[in-house]
Amino acid sequence: FAPVAGLLAAYAVVLAVAPPAFEQMKPTRRLARIVAAEAQPDDHVAMFRLNRWSSSWRFYVGRPSTALETPEDLRRFFARPGKHYCAMMRSDYDRLSIEGLALRVIHQEQGLFTTTGRALRAGAKARTDQFIVVSD
Repeated sequence: FAPVAGLLAAYAVVLAVAPPAFEQMKPTRRLARIVAAEAQPDDHVAMFRLNRWSSSWRFYVGRPSTALETPEDLRRFFARPGKHYCAMMRSDYDRLSIEGLALRVIHQEQGLFTTTGRALRAGAKARTDQFIVVSD
């Protein structure tokens, strides 16, 4: 009985500690809430090459959001009249800046991009990246 109780206790501790710590490292909710708090009802919201976030981003931002995949999509999005907000990875922003797209970073933070169990199994190092929200 003691070994089974020990295993159950260890399992309970893992369930109580791991999911909240994992969730804390994902930046989706924090970035979306920043956009939701700052954007006005008529402002445009998008995410660039973060298609893995589609559902959770739209849920947390609380409004329709455009998924952009190419630099041309991004340029067309920012060419529309009005104010714009877009979440993206810092590496994409750096490449676009070199190409001449001038956007203003309004928030930046490090977070976990990896969300699959295969990538998080023992021995695999979780990849963290810089995520930003840009505006015009």
